[in-house]
Amino acid sequence: MSVKRFSIAFIIIAIVILGFFTVNASTNSEIIDNYEEEIKIREVILDYFDRRYDSRMNNQLANFSELTDGSPQADDFLKSESDKLEIEIYNAKTHHLRYIQYKYILDFKEVSIDEENNSAIVALTEGHNVVFEISKMIDKKEPVISKMRNLAHTIILNKTQGRWKIISDNYDDQLWRMIRASNLSKEEIFTMIDAEQAQPSDIENVESTTFSCNLQSDESTHPYTRNGAIAYAHQYALYPNPEYYYFPDNDCTNFVNQAIYHGSNGEKVGSNTYGWYYNYYNNVYDNDYSASWTHVQFLYDFITQYLVWNKGPEGCEINNNYDALEGDLVQFEWKDDNDTDWDHTVIIVRKMGDPDDPSFYVAGHSDDYDYYPLSSIIYQSRRFIHIERIDGYGKVYIPLGLKDTSDYSMDIIIDPYPAPMDDVEDPVLILPYPAP
Repeated sequence: MSVKRFSIAFIIIAIVILGFFTVNASTNSEIIDNYEEEIKIREVILDYFDRRYDSRMNNQLANFSELTDGSPQADDFLKSESDKLEIEIYNAKTHHLRYIQYKYILDFKEVSIDEENNSAIVALTEGHNVVFEISKMIDKKEPVISKMRNLAHTIILNKTQGRWKIISDNYDDQLWRMIRASNLSKEEIFTMIDAEQAQPSDIENVESTTFSCNLQSDESTHPYTRNGAIAYAHQYALYPNPEYYYFPDNDCTNFVNQAIYHGSNGEKVGSNTYGWYYNYYNNVYDNDYSASWTHVQFLYDFITQYLVWNKGPEGCEINNNYDALEGDLVQFEWKDDNDTDWDHTVIIVRKMGDPDDPSFYVAGHSDDYDYYPLSSIIYQSRRFIHIERIDGYGKVYIPLGLKDTSDYSMDIIIDPYPAPMDDVEDPVLILPYPAP
C-alpha cells in the first residue's frame, strides 16, 4: 500500500471513530439532561403531595398556586382540587378525621418528557398509612393504622421560565366519583355533611351482639364465619387476589363477595348472570360472573330476597346502624335521585369505641383500603346490610390459606417522602373453617 493510500485510510478511520464518540457523547448528554429534568419534575410532585397531606394534618388548606403556571387549564385544576380538599377538611373537622401521623407512598410508573413542547406527563400510584384523629381518641397507645394503596394519578406539567409547573392531576377516588355523580357544589356538600351529623340516633340495645333478621327457618343453612370474611378482606384489600379480575375503579362489590365466599365456606349458585357466582378463566374475557357478584344493587337484592336461591349469603337491611357487626356490609349512593342505582359497597372489619357511639372501620376496593374509618366516606344515602347466615350445606373441609393478620401494625413516621411499597408476606396456612 502506498503512503498516500495509507494516509487516506487512516483519516477515514479517525473520522469514523471520532464520529462514534461524538454521537455517544451527545446521546449521553441527552440522557443526563432528561435525568436532571425528571429529578426536577419529581421534586415538584413531591412538593404538591407534601402540601396535600399537610393540609389534612393541619385541617387547613395549603397554598398550591405557586406550583401552577396560571394558565386557564391550571386555574381550573387548582380551583377544583382546592374545593375537593376543602370538603375533605370539612368532613375531617366534623368526624375527627385529621391526620395525626402519616406516611405517603408514590410509585412512579412513567415520566414522559416532551422537550419540543416543554411538557411532561407523569403516571404514578399513590398509597399511604395514616393514623386518624378518631383512631387516636379511641386508643391512645395503639391507634388503628388505616392504609390505602393503588390510587392512579396522571399528572401533566409544563416548563415555564425554566421551572416545571403542574397543569392538572387526573385521578378518580371515591370523593371525586361522588362529586361528579351528584353534581353538588362545595357548599351543598357542606350542608349535606351537617345534615347527616345532626340526625338523631335511636339507640336501643346497643350492647347486643345477637341481632337477628328473623329469617325463616332453613335446615340447609350454616353460620356466616365473620372472622374468615374479615381475614380474607385484610389479605386482599391492598393486594387484590390474582384469581379474580380486578375491575378498574369499580371493583368494590367483586371484592366483598370474594370475602363472603372464601371466608364463610360458601357455595356458588346460578348461571347466565343470575344467582351468585364467579367463574375464573385464564383469559379474562372468558370470566363469567353473576350480576350480584359485581353490581351493588343486585348484591343487596340477592342477600335480602333470601328465598329465591338455595345457596349464598342471606340477611337483611338494618334499620338501627348500631346493630351492624363486623363482617356486615355498608352500601352508598352518590346521588340522591331515589332510584336503585347504588354506587359502592364495603365490608366492616372492625367495630370499636364507645358502645353508645361505636366507630366502624371498613375494607374495600376502588379505592383500595383497609381499616379505614367509615365516616371518611361522604355520601347522599347509606344503608347497612346484616349477613345472618349462608344458605347451602357448605363444603365439608376447606383449608383456606390466609396471611396471619394478627400483627397488622406498621411503623408510621411523620416524614412523608416516598418509600418502597410494602412487601406482601407469604401466606400462612390457618385452620380450616368449621364444617356445618
